[in-house]
Amino acid sequence: MAQPKYIGMKAFFVAFLFSMAVLGLISSGIVALTGLFTPVDSSQQSVAGEPEYQPVSADNLTVLLMCGKDDINTPDYFTLLRFCPEERIIRFVPLPPELEATVNIKTGTLSQLYEYGGVDMVCAGVQNAFFIQVDRYIKCNEKALADLIDQVGGIEYQVERTVEYKDDMGESVRLVEGLQLLGGNKVVDYWHSPLMVELSEEARLKKQAAFLEAGLEQRFSEGILSRTDDLFDQLSNSMQTNLTNYDYTVRKEAIRFLARIKEEKVTCQQLAGSYREEKKTKIFTPSSEGKAMVQGWFEALEE
Repeated sequence: MAQPKYIGMKAFFVAFLFSMAVLGLISSGIVALTGLFTPVDSSQQSVAGEPEYQPVSADNLTVLLMCGKDDINTPDYFTLLRFCPEERIIRFVPLPPELEATVNIKTGTLSQLYEYGGVDMVCAGVQNAFFIQVDRYIKCNEKALADLIDQVGGIEYQVERTVEYKDDMGESVRLVEGLQLLGGNKVVDYWHSPLMVELSEEARLKKQAAFLEAGLEQRFSEGILSRTDDLFDQLSNSMQTNLTNYDYTVRKEAIRFLARIKEEKVTCQQLAGSYREEKKTKIFTPSSEGKAMVQGWFEALEE
């Protein structure tokens, strides 16, 4: 009788294990079916089912932008820009060319520092003026900037009134009142038009900021993601910069993250301060409030 008992116990265990396997398969099927009808939170999960990328502080970057008419003359426009995907924002502050700063024993405006020591001296001057870290710089001429604006599709901008004037080559230029889609050359025409050059220094900086804010808000979106490699190549080949391919590559996910955000993600502030004239040179000195604003918006230098 012992043998039948052994066979019976063996059959019981086989049947038990088989039953558990079947129950496991049924349970898995139920979970799978439930998953088909359970909505996925797109903010927490990507299409592939993996958690969405979340930027970190290492993705942040401060860039000093400089632009001039050509590569020979001193830049006319200086702007501090903070790429901050960790906070879902791009911040920027236009800087007057007359901003005074000191590098070693040399004190002068940004324009004078550039003439004395080039882009590196300007970066050092901005760092010293606000005690912030300037990670990279981009210097371009008007043609390179116009080409880049054309590549992203132009900038929609409200032209205040119709104006006509002669450019440096004696050619007639006309800007028409109203909301216009301005290509790169038209943006440059606007900068040289009476709408810009007849303004005060403060008003001109505000207008400069308005163009940058409009361009970034309109064009830094999901539609640009398929072209970021080409745009970075164009920037690298047509502009003077110490941005590297590594800088770009390690931030690709952060760029994609910020570009996909639908709400407003670009903000600017004007630098508070005052002008004075010294030895026929106009000099801008930031106020304590202006310095505090910049220090709050950008990364402080390490002690």
